[in-house]
Parts: sequence; C-alpha cells; structure tokens
Amino acid sequence: MKFLVGSILKTFLYLLILIVPITLFITFFALGKTGLPLWNIGIRNILTYARDFFVPSVILSYLIASLLVVAMVDKMKVKSLFVLHLPSFILACIIGAGIFFTRSDVPFTLPKGSLRVGPGLFFKEGVFIQAGSRKIQLVQTKQRNPSMYYYDINRNRLSVIQNVSMGKDGANRVYTDDKERRVVIVSKRALSEGTVRIPYEDFTRSRNTTDLQIFRVYGTQIRGVQRAILKRMESLGQRDQYIFLGSLLLTLLMVTIPVVYGMNDRGWGFSGIIGIFLVLAVLPFFYNFVFRMTGRFGTRVSAIGRYYYLMPALVIGLCGIVIDLIVAARSRVKG
Repeated sequence: MKFLVGSILKTFLYLLILIVPITLFITFFALGKTGLPLWNIGIRNILTYARDFFVPSVILSYLIASLLVVAMVDKMKVKSLFVLHLPSFILACIIGAGIFFTRSDVPFTLPKGSLRVGPGLFFKEGVFIQAGSRKIQLVQTKQRNPSMYYYDINRNRLSVIQNVSMGKDGANRVYTDDKERRVVIVSKRALSEGTVRIPYEDFTRSRNTTDLQIFRVYGTQIRGVQRAILKRMESLGQRDQYIFLGSLLLTLLMVTIPVVYGMNDRGWGFSGIIGIFLVLAVLPFFYNFVFRMTGRFGTRVSAIGRYYYLMPALVIGLCGIVIDLIVAARSRVKG
C-alpha cells in the first residue's frame, strides 16, 4: 500500500512539473507546422494553441511521468509487474474521469484554434521581406499610416504605396485572407494590377527544429496515428468513443511500462530513463503498424461483436502481456 500511494503521488507530482514544458513543446511544434513566421506570432496565438492542445499535453505528460516512476523504481523492492502497473492505471482512471466530466466532446480532434493572423505577422518595419518573386518593406512616416516599398523582381519594378492602412479600409491597404491563406495588398494607383495576393507560404520563414528530416518523419507517423484513430471513431457514439480512447490509453501503459522496467539497470535508473525516449520514439511507428494490420480484418470481428472497434487495443494489450511475460521470465532467470 505504501508503494501504491507513493507511486501515485510521485506520478502526479511529475505530471504537474511536466505539464507546462510539454504543453509549450507541443504548441510550438504545431505552430511550426502552420507555415507562418514565428518571430512575431504573438502571445495570444501561443495561448490559443496551448489551450487547444492542453488535453493531449496532459495525456503525454502523464505517460512520461508514469514511465519516470517506473524507470527509477528499485527492482529489489518491487518485483511484481502487476503491482507496478496499478499506480498508473489508477491515476489514468482519475484523469480519464476528470476529462469525461469536464468536457462535452471527445478530446482527440486536436482543434487548431483561431489564430489571429494580421499583416504585422509578416512584415518587419524598415526591413525588406522576401515573398516569392517580391520584396516588400514597410517604413513608418510622419503620417498616421506607414508607406510600403513593393519591388517586383520579375518585372524589375519598384512601387511606392503611400499611407497604407492595416485592414480592409482605405484606398491603400494591406490585410490577410485567412480562408485563402493569403496576404492581400490593394492600391489602385501605385500597383499596375491594383490588387496583389501573396500566399502565406511565399513569405520567407526561418528554419526551425521542426524542419529537420527526423521531425518530419516523426510528425508524419503521429498524424498517421491520429487519422487512423479518428477514422475508427467516425461511426461510434460518444460512449463508444470514450471506451475506445480509454482502452488505447490503458493498453499503451501495458506496452510501455514493462519495456521501461525491463531496461531499468537496478542502479540509478539511467538506462530506464533512456528507455523512455526509446519508447516514445518507437510508439507512433508501432501504432501505425497495428492499425494497418487490424484494418485488414475489416470492421467486424465476430468474437467481440459490437465492440469490434476494440480490435487494435486487444492486439496492443496482447503485445503488452507478451512483453510482461518476457520481462518476468528474464528477471526470474537473473534472480
């Protein structure tokens, strides 16, 4: 009982410590995939994304916290894998109940939020910004509104637009079209075409860590898992959706806990902590494989009737039981 209560409290403490950095990491990773320049994204947009990704952040923080407790457990004192699973399962039920009773929708759609995207996000005052075949600069003047230097590289033509308003009002104006994802510049006098529409993607964006090949591959796998889960949830009622997601969370613990426990070196737990990163790196690939494999059996499995959607969770849970048996047998052989 002492181990059970102590592990739950430790996991909860680690969860509280991890929730802020994990939420920020996921938020910036998601923002990096929007194709927008992040140097002037704004605190409001960051908070909006952080709010939208809060529930996934809680789940990821909880998983890492649970594995941290397992990675540092003393194998000489705790030899039962069943007992080792209990604290994580109990806390998972508590967190799941909290999400269930505080939300009216199933928290796995990962809404993108409503980003407030304005012209100021793309321009730096006094600096020429590259936007495809154009270079654009805003310069503050004595007038209420700034002037814009618009250079068309292909035509080798420089246009000066005076008194540019940031919005949809005014003869000379700059605004953003969020639906079409374009920056719109309007000036009937200064621009020969009158209106210029520049896609967000044309604006030069500094490279960040999310542009690395390893992160692109990893992100593709995560999105693949998300799409597979959402596809299976489309035809389910809300109750079945919660059962489906809850079963995936529990089987996730069944797979990860014995792996991290098996890598624990009985000393300072360094190899167990390294095992956490290894597990997190492999999980999206493993889940994609399971969803593809179970998808070939069709949507109906007679053995489980109307709960056919639990097939992926059953396969993952079976893998967890097999890993448990292997780790237990290996520990028994080592004494």
